[in-house]
Amino acid sequence: VSTQSTGAGDQLEPKLVEGYNSVMFTSVAIGKQHTCALTKEGWIYSFGYGKAGQLGHGDSNSHFRPKKIDGFDTVHFISITAGAQHTAAVSESGKLYFWGKHKYLPGVIGPENVHFVQVAAGSFHT
Repeated sequence: VSTQSTGAGDQLEPKLVEGYNSVMFTSVAIGKQHTCALTKEGWIYSFGYGKAGQLGHGDSNSHFRPKKIDGFDTVHFISITAGAQHTAAVSESGKLYFWGKHKYLPGVIGPENVHFVQVAAGSFHT
């Protein structure tokens, strides 16, 4: 694995993220400056810049190693997506969750009679 870098913190070649051998990630979503990864168990890990709350850790702190999002012990997710400064995820029960920068749609969104199965985001929309 290479450690070649521009000196500005950029990783120019693929590098293994160490310390997660026991976690099986099934999908990854990449936003402008943050990343979310979904596990086989339906948990979400996130890392990167968190200034808009897009990491889902209840604050605007940045985390540069994957960190499990707490507070969803009884919720298992099946789909995740990341926009520029927001994240959305669909639970096993079909509910759509949203966090990060968006003043109109915080928390759980969508009508009660709609069952979501997947979610996708662009830079500024979901």
